[in-house]
Amino acid sequence: MNQIARIHPTNAVAAWTSRQLDTIKRTVAKDTNEDEFNLFIEYARSKQLDPFSKQVIAIVFSKNDDAKRQMTIITTQDGCRVLASRCRDYRPEETEPDYLYDPALIGPANPIGIVKCTVKLWKQDNAGTWHPVNGTAYWDEFVPLKTNPDAFRWEDTGEVWPDTKKPKKRKVAIEGADAGLAVDPSGQWAKMPRNQIAKCARMQALRGGWPETFSGVYAPEEMDRAVAQDLTASEMVEMEREQRRMKVIAMSDDEYPFVDNEGTLSFIAAGRYGDHIISSARCYEKASDIEAMLIRNRDGMQRYWAKHKDDALSIRAELDKLMMATKKDSAA
Repeated sequence: MNQIARIHPTNAVAAWTSRQLDTIKRTVAKDTNEDEFNLFIEYARSKQLDPFSKQVIAIVFSKNDDAKRQMTIITTQDGCRVLASRCRDYRPEETEPDYLYDPALIGPANPIGIVKCTVKLWKQDNAGTWHPVNGTAYWDEFVPLKTNPDAFRWEDTGEVWPDTKKPKKRKVAIEGADAGLAVDPSGQWAKMPRNQIAKCARMQALRGGWPETFSGVYAPEEMDRAVAQDLTASEMVEMEREQRRMKVIAMSDDEYPFVDNEGTLSFIAAGRYGDHIISSARCYEKASDIEAMLIRNRDGMQRYWAKHKDDALSIRAELDKLMMATKKDSAA
């Protein structure tokens, strides 16, 4: 087995000088106001992340609209690796990401026809056994799209801006060009599409396997769509929920995460969550396997308990019976 790299937090970020804080404000948090900057700094300190290494950055959406203005704190891949390495039950992927392609999708919005990407991480249970935790990201849910820039040209209007005296230009459609949505050809999603979608899949796995550490933590690649569309953070979250609701049979916002024994993360509607847990437990022959399933799904169970306490108690009672039965069978 690979050795787990562990990086313990230090107090280095707690001792920033006023000059260092000014540098942070002018670089990785340049669009923040005073309150937003203070919140960003406190977040970096609490997570022990280093803005100078760009482990954490701040993005302000709708910065010119006070009614919609909202800051979102982004943890980069380097920052996420630091957080993950502090989890004593984490091991990074040992194989390359798995990609599913569809040649029929190749076009301006999907340069190489990626359908989805799955990344496999590893989580250790209390018995010392390592279990896979898979994260899957679908291309059409994360890729940032804009109107095809090649379908337009800029031409002078003959006027100048009164403040800068620079010529005014207007955007004109090129006759016959496809003005549909496309990936920005100058961005990383066009240049390295596999790398970008793999980073999104990795974040899905981290949140599914280590929710205490990664709930509410977003990587830049996950936010690229919001940046492209200038959505606020709350609007992006609502968009994500709507996309997931379309994939749940019950079409309900009352849904809960479940990680199966293959490490695949899914979201189960409340009406089916209890049956799904019980039916999954019945597939195991050992009580330790049921316990491992509960460890993997601790976050989902806790959320379900908070909204459906009576049902959660019934599920727990049934699981206890199944565990007792498997122990008896093992003893026999």
